[in-house]
Amino acid sequence: MPVRPALAALAALAALAAPGAAGAQPSNSPLNTPPSTPGSPRAPGEAGPPPQRKAPDVALALSLGGTLGSVAALALGGETDRDWLTTVGSVGIWLAPSLGHWYAGAGWTPGLRWRLLGGGAATIGMMWFFVDCFGSGCDEDAHPGLFMMIGGTGAFVGGMIHDVATAPRAAREHNRRAAGRLHGLSVRPTIGGGRAGLALGGRF
Repeated sequence: MPVRPALAALAALAALAAPGAAGAQPSNSPLNTPPSTPGSPRAPGEAGPPPQRKAPDVALALSLGGTLGSVAALALGGETDRDWLTTVGSVGIWLAPSLGHWYAGAGWTPGLRWRLLGGGAATIGMMWFFVDCFGSGCDEDAHPGLFMMIGGTGAFVGGMIHDVATAPRAAREHNRRAAGRLHGLSVRPTIGGGRAGLALGGRF
């Protein structure tokens, strides 16, 4: 086979194959990098949406309004012999004072612990008092169960007052923690143009 025709044939084959090979090879241009969509997963270390602020006035209104409403329901249920109102009020005085704290993201409050401990102590003291003194002669004024009832009731009422009074502070503390997270830096990897790196970001 003559050399020149063979070289010409090889050159023609190379010319035909070159466009296909170039088109099959991916480009490193940033234009070919698929853009991120709003629903795509967030890169590790990337900052999320800013936390929602809590209003101290709303926290106070929830705790105070819920507590007063529960006491009113309890009193009205006793006056009108409506058991459902008594039930609502009885449950409300345990839970309603903490509503403002729960609104601010604080679940287990000091006042709730006081109410649980105080209610338990008052119940035990009342049972002890009536078992020892009902139908029998005992020194009622000096019985330990009586002091447990008084102390437990005081702790319960004090827990109600504490949660209502500190509900606005719980909202302000939530906002301070949220502000601290907003000023944090975030780090995420970047890939494009055939190069990789890290990007720093933050909110101020």
